This record gives sequence, C-alpha cells and structure tokens, in this order.
Amino acid sequence: MKYIKLFEHYSGLSESIAADLIDAVSGFGTDEEALVTAIASITTPAELAQVDAELAIAKDSKYKSVKDTVEQELGVFDKVYKEAIQTKLMSMGLPNYLKDGIVSAGLSAGAKAVLKEMGSGKTVDVVGEYEPNVGDWDGMHSFQSRKSDGFGGKMNDKVNEALIKFWKEEGLNPDITKIEIEMDESGKDKWKVKWKCTIEESKDGKAWIGLTSRGGAGQPDGSSGSIQRAKNQIEDKKRELKSEIGDPALETKEVLDFNHDSDSGGTHVRQIFVVYTNPAKYKPYPKLSTMNA
Repeated sequence: MKYIKLFEHYSGLSESIAADLIDAVSGFGTDEEALVTAIASITTPAELAQVDAELAIAKDSKYKSVKDTVEQELGVFDKVYKEAIQTKLMSMGLPNYLKDGIVSAGLSAGAKAVLKEMGSGKTVDVVGEYEPNVGDWDGMHSFQSRKSDGFGGKMNDKVNEALIKFWKEEGLNPDITKIEIEMDESGKDKWKVKWKCTIEESKDGKAWIGLTSRGGAGQPDGSSGSIQRAKNQIEDKKRELKSEIGDPALETKEVLDFNHDSDSGGTHVRQIFVVYTNPAKYKPYPKLSTMNA
C-alpha cells in the first residue's frame, strides 16, 4: 500500500491495536471481550485517529474505523460492552466519537495527509434516463430540459438535490467525481439516454453544490459546428452563473467533456458538464483531516 511508510513514524502501538481489532471480528463470530480490550488499550485521541487510519487502508479489515467496527459488531444484546467502550471514550474526552466519528487532534503530518487523501468514504450515486424520439438529436442531449417543450432528463434538478442533501445531512463538502453517460440509438420508436453521477466528499475543501451543462448536436466542424458551439455555450453559462446564483464568490470547474458520434457517423454530440460552488449559501465545512490540527 502506498501509505504504509507514513505510519513508520508512529509509536507502533496503533498498528497492534488495529491488528487486534481485525482479529476480534474475524472468523465466524465476534470476540466481544477482545474487541473491548483492544479499544481499551487506546490512550489518546491521536492514537484513536491512527487506528482509524490504519483500519481504513488495511486489506484484511472489514471496517474502516473503530466506530464502524463497534456499530456493526455490537448489537442490542451487547449493552455491557458498549457501555465499557463509551466509558473509555469519555475518559479520552471523546464522548461523541461513536456518533460523529474520527478526531484528528495530535496526528502527525503524514497521518493527516493519509486522512485527507482518503476523505470520508461516503459515496452517493444519482441515476436517471430519458427517451427522445428517434432522430431527435436535440432531445438526445437535453440532459436537463429544452426551452421549446420542456423535454429532458431533469439531470441538474436530481443531482443538485442530492448535492445539497449530501452537504446538509452528511455535514461534508460534496463533489461530483464521475459522470457516466450511455446513448442508445437501437430503439425503433424511441432512443434512450442513461446517466449516472457519483458524489463524494470534495478533496479540495470546496463545496461543489450545483451541476449544469451545455452542448450541441450536428455536424462537428466549423465555427457553428457542435464542437465549438458546446464550448461557446458553456463559457457563456459559466460567466452568467455568478449573477444567476447571486454569489460573486462562485467558482466553476469542468467535470466531463462528453463526446458521442452517432451510429451513422453523421451527427456528433458534445456536452460539457460543470459544477459550481455557492459559498454565500452553502459555506464549505472544514475537512475532517484538518479539524483540531
């Protein structure tokens, strides 16, 4: 693993604790006493954070943190064990750890780099599809909606709702890390467009709270071709967003430059997808890896 060398600067204690935790939940059942004993040997918030970081990258670990281990392995009949663990956490000044998760106070610079790279691990997929009429290339790239009749996949609406929900409910800065698109021209009466957006915690500390796109379909070349037309339209849209959203601090970045050639080869679709921030309304959260530094 590429992060292992970073942990060579640690005390070595957390490495054995992580191994003990993995052993306690391996096999056919949970060794509750071994689980509690391993957690009880943690003495500081920094050691707890190190254990979490090591569990997160260990190939043989079923869980990515002490919190996850306790949640998944101890049930309603394990009240005594849970109380013992909570008492230990309270003695370290971490009464809310089992609810809120990792605390990085006291971590080395190397460990903080690991946590920053890992992020929260939270992933949300948003999917959708729509069916334009056969031959309707304008409808084929109407990912949101077109002005003439409102037809489209309402992609922006669905994704933006999920981005805001991620920000509000997870308490994390969202970002779209991947967009997948499939255009299918095989139908006799209807064509089909399927899309999927993957939302994860932002790695740059910014809250990317909105998605938009612009594109074109038709002959690809020339100043009015679909390739240049898509570029012109998205640049116009990026300039307009600050006034539309009402936030002069708004930033944009490109997520996907999608290109598709028709089965016949006569039509080219280009659609450029952009995410944007809105810090006036959705202030970015401090990253978990930089809190209490």
